[in-house]
Amino acid sequence: MDIILEAFLQDVAQGVYGPSELDYDFIYRFTQKATKEDIEVLKEFYWDFTSLIMDADDLDLYELETFIEGVII
Repeated sequence: MDIILEAFLQDVAQGVYGPSELDYDFIYRFTQKATKEDIEVLKEFYWDFTSLIMDADDLDLYELETFIEGVII
């Protein structure tokens, strides 16, 4: 996985984008199980969360958490 995406996931786990249920164990398991399609979806989340044109109210951290949990379960 791209180092930028890994850093993004670590930021999510650290609460940079708000309180998150994800921890480093979730991130590790996601990086081990994610398919190319999963990585593409993660890239979309990354661009949404880091875009200057996105309003913070439009970001859905729960949706990202649900996606990651769905991949690792």
